[in-house]
Amino acid sequence: MRIKNVRINGMENPTGFDFGTVCVSWKVREASGKEQQNVKIEVSLTESFEEVLCVKEGKELNSAAEKLEFQQNAHTRYYVRVTVTDDKGETAVSEPAYFETGKMEEPWVGKWITTEKEDTFHPLFVKSFEAKKGLASARLYICGLGLFTAELNGKKVGDEVLTPYYSNYHDEEQYITFDITENVKEQNRLTVSLGNGWFKGKFGLNNQSNNFGDEFKLIAELRLVYEDGEVQVIGTDETWEYIGSDVEDDGIYDGEIINHLLWKEKENLPKKAVLTEAEGKLVARYSLPVMEMEDMQVKEVIYTPLGETVLDFGQNFAGYVTFRNHLPEGTRIVFDHGEILQDGNFYNENYRSAKSQFVYVSDGRDELVRPSFTYFGFRYVRVTGWPGEAKEEDFTGKALYSKMDRTGYIETGHQGVNRLFLNALWGQKSNFIDFPTDCPQRDERLGWTGDAQVGYLKRFYEEHHFEEMVPYEPAEMEESISPFANKLAAATISRDKTRALIYYGEMDGMSTPLAGLCDGIYAISWFDPRTGQTEKAEIQVEVRGKSCIMPKKPAAGDWVLIAECIEKTEK
Repeated sequence: MRIKNVRINGMENPTGFDFGTVCVSWKVREASGKEQQNVKIEVSLTESFEEVLCVKEGKELNSAAEKLEFQQNAHTRYYVRVTVTDDKGETAVSEPAYFETGKMEEPWVGKWITTEKEDTFHPLFVKSFEAKKGLASARLYICGLGLFTAELNGKKVGDEVLTPYYSNYHDEEQYITFDITENVKEQNRLTVSLGNGWFKGKFGLNNQSNNFGDEFKLIAELRLVYEDGEVQVIGTDETWEYIGSDVEDDGIYDGEIINHLLWKEKENLPKKAVLTEAEGKLVARYSLPVMEMEDMQVKEVIYTPLGETVLDFGQNFAGYVTFRNHLPEGTRIVFDHGEILQDGNFYNENYRSAKSQFVYVSDGRDELVRPSFTYFGFRYVRVTGWPGEAKEEDFTGKALYSKMDRTGYIETGHQGVNRLFLNALWGQKSNFIDFPTDCPQRDERLGWTGDAQVGYLKRFYEEHHFEEMVPYEPAEMEESISPFANKLAAATISRDKTRALIYYGEMDGMSTPLAGLCDGIYAISWFDPRTGQTEKAEIQVEVRGKSCIMPKKPAAGDWVLIAECIEKTEK
């Protein structure tokens, strides 16, 4: 018998998360028995479990999520071990897992810093510091707005991207915790590069910039703990400096420009950081890590009828393309991203206003090139400016998504069914970059969890003056069938019990192009619970929060009728 996949709040060895609730889960494999006879969960400050802080034991402990309750302290790593005995007396002990708390309620030593008002370029903040001998552990607690990447002594801190992720920044900002113990030397240089991201870049249906703020911001603390117990904390303040970075521009929709010649003919001397404030509260992270989860190989280099060079990765995914730069100084490479070809040529006009473009200007340095503050949804990449022949092995795609355990697998003898399943799987991967989105490619990428009908019903109830939403399930409902639809979805009744609304959900048989003109086409009917009769049946078109009653049932592809309703809602 083996115990594997011990997880804390569903995560493998999480560090710096909000652990207001701690749940342990595990899986038992290769057991000879049929059920657990006893389970013991232990929590310790040491991996050897010499000092056990908490024990929870019993037959009914839930392997899917067993809650632990004990006093936690800030900056502390807790080790967890699970022991299971089955009904045949066999016992197995798991390998230790752990979780580590962040700052919790401890006040911040670091202060929010920014640039001078006139410096609108993308900043690179710099801090040099010394570490003593006998270092036991080192942590970096950090939040940079809009997005940040940090390097310590020339090496990227952590393997996450698009940190500190999306939040309602008016209310809160997540700080991220990194274990940097192995990278700290006696003399150190920490650099933090900031990008626009969701915070101040163009984002939303109105393509508006500065949705949450109009300046770059950074707060950070380095916490060095030595073997003799001494603690050294280095926080952001006016002693930090900044220069202009080589990121010329970035945006979630438009892409990114890395220009290593940006400052070649310009002055870029260090300046002192300026203190500032942030609107939201700093909170321990809750977002799962977004990482480069899969490598995607180029399947074919296509030369189109228009003379374009296009990389075909054979699969739509969300992420970006990387390559090793050996290009001479002054070379300008442009990657344009698209989902389909049209007449054999590159096409991405369906991205609407999103440029979806990565531009790289070389200064001759040898480096692995990748954007830092954006991602794209694509299968095809048009390459412009590449000297000589573009080869498949020159480029690697990186598929980004939140770090999640895959639990579902299926393989049949029919390749079409297998492909259909993969389409759904990749649709999930590409739309789980920190938060679930409606699409990963065009000028939208907004939160989407399939809850549009909930919002529609609420607005409808309010519009028709239902004082409260009371569930209604009369026996006669099965006879109250609309002539336009036959699948009952929900019902509500007025407070005086004289009028009921029967809601059938979206219309059956509506073609996708027709429904795509509006937010939804719904069948409803008014029902008198006193007589058991349907008073009136309607079809309603929902457009941007407004509704219009259609005069008749539309036929598939009845563009004119839909257009007339849309026009009415806009007046």
